[in-house]
Amino acid sequence: AIATVALDTGPFDRGLGGLAVHPQEIIQLAIDERFPDSLGQAWVEHLRWLGFPHLLLGQQLCLYLDAQSEWDPSAGSTGFLNRVVDWFRQAIAGKFEAATALYHPVGGIPYESPGAATLVVRQPLMYINDTPSVETRRIPFDQRTERRIDVVAWRRDPKVAQSHLGVLVVLKDMIQLRLLRRLSTITQEIRQQGTRNDRRRFIKKLNQVVQTLGPGQPLHIIIAVPNPVRPGEAGLHLLAAEIPHEDIPRALHAAQETRLSQPASDTPEPNITWLHVDDTRTSLHTRRDSGRPMTSYSGKNVELWGCGALGSWAAELLVRAGVASIKLSDPGRVTTGLLVRQNYREDDVGRSKAEALAERLRSINDAVRIEVLARPASFDLDSSTDLVIDVTVNTVVARHLYARQHGGLISCPVMQI
Repeated sequence: AIATVALDTGPFDRGLGGLAVHPQEIIQLAIDERFPDSLGQAWVEHLRWLGFPHLLLGQQLCLYLDAQSEWDPSAGSTGFLNRVVDWFRQAIAGKFEAATALYHPVGGIPYESPGAATLVVRQPLMYINDTPSVETRRIPFDQRTERRIDVVAWRRDPKVAQSHLGVLVVLKDMIQLRLLRRLSTITQEIRQQGTRNDRRRFIKKLNQVVQTLGPGQPLHIIIAVPNPVRPGEAGLHLLAAEIPHEDIPRALHAAQETRLSQPASDTPEPNITWLHVDDTRTSLHTRRDSGRPMTSYSGKNVELWGCGALGSWAAELLVRAGVASIKLSDPGRVTTGLLVRQNYREDDVGRSKAEALAERLRSINDAVRIEVLARPASFDLDSSTDLVIDVTVNTVVARHLYARQHGGLISCPVMQI
């Protein structure tokens, strides 16, 4: 059911940067047969508010940031209408900020296909488009698992390990009205924001990359979309597209044939799969343990003596806290009885404790340098060691440690548990 309603905006308080409204606004409201278990929708039929935050593709009101927690079906039609009125109250008062609206640069729409893999981005996107053109380049990717793809670098580099090449596009402006569903719509957006040459250059890069792909490898495209209210690298919102190998020829053909002035041809064109983007660039991402005591270990070089009931868990916490390196020392091996309270698995039984633990730690954080010491604990400390943690509960080790400290052979802090 669709209803047209008129909203009197006179009673609302006006705020700096608030939505510019007429004394009366006409709104379209819609609910389906599943309401109130489904969400109601509200939109306007004009583009006067294009670019305003919390407005999807310039017309639909973004009534919920997290519908699962914000919508109570028992509220019914009254709750839905109150939600619409509250949206206008906040918008007119200037409570919505474009800088913090998560999907503002891409029309307020989250681009993510159900069941899609995850693209991991860690490195800052140092390259900012300061030219009048839409920039396109080839970049290396690493297909780490079936469910995870990493951006290796933002430029091709023969020195870095990679599984395949993809394409990066740095747009000049937000994507405000077009919903990118297919490769041809990406080329149309590039032409809209740039020139015919920009579009041709993008298609050329795609064809170059396709020639390098191995059997079954998909085509990956990253689109960097600028947010005008967040200048610089932090303002680039990243979309990650994947085209399965078998769909590449049809997608490329449609992209080459479709022009900005004409709709896509009737030839069936495959939809794009949009990956989940796990974006942990430092310009955007704050660690969950920021400001907590464990951050004092970040970047430290640690030696851990003893990988048992205390040490095996301490090692994992240190790696999760972001130590630069950790060296492990323990002469023991894993037995089934230890699994009750030590950080090992059934498959580790029979292995060296230190070796089994090192493997687990590498799987948790592959940026940490992890080494298994062949020498006994308390001998020949590396000068770069920032901290020694002794959890051996071994009197011989403790005696050696005491003697070396008092002999001036250990200058770094020592923690005994």
